[in-house]
Amino acid sequence: CEGGISDACFGAAFMHQHGKKYGLPVNLESASELFQKACNQGYGRACFSLGHMAGSDVKRALHYFEKACFLQELRACNNAVFLLNKGEG
Repeated sequence: CEGGISDACFGAAFMHQHGKKYGLPVNLESASELFQKACNQGYGRACFSLGHMAGSDVKRALHYFEKACFLQELRACNNAVFLLNKGEG
């Protein structure tokens, strides 16, 4: 991830987010930081993941879903439209 490889950032973030599946502790703070690095590098799946991690912060979720949608992560487009149709965001 330190070398600017967005796939590596995403993979490491995913392992931090879902640590129990890999015999590791869950560390959502590290996951968020790594997803952010990958998202900033234009990795749509990472932006999509940040949207899901936003919890009840609808504006933050919408921001990341829209960014992921722009980066061709089509599931994020659906989520963004859903939030907008509910009048949120």
